[in-house]
Amino acid sequence: TLDMTDTFGDGWNGAAWAWADQTGATQKTGTLTGGYEGTSSFCVWAENGPCYTFIVNAGYYPSEITWTITSDNDPNDTFDGGAPYTQVVCGGTSPPTQLPTMTQMPTMTPMPT
Repeated sequence: TLDMTDTFGDGWNGAAWAWADQTGATQKTGTLTGGYEGTSSFCVWAENGPCYTFIVNAGYYPSEITWTITSDNDPNDTFDGGAPYTQVVCGGTSPPTQLPTMTQMPTMTPMPT
């Protein structure tokens, strides 16, 4: 989970973050469009590589920007920073091997009259 903050309360003013896999392919991007705080989520799949890169560009007022990433698997596994920032993050889990299956709906039986 990515927790974003802006000390002035007007969003990140042109700054944005990106989450890229080991090939450099962007997996997700975002920004804090307004206000003091916001959150976003993204996944770390081992099949996309053991390492990802998290990037935050400066925008117009980088001194107002802070953020924290917390692992959903371990709330003690965090890292944080400001803007601009680039960090390689290694780790991840394998994605599910199969999607959940749908169960059949029960058959309706008419009530006797």
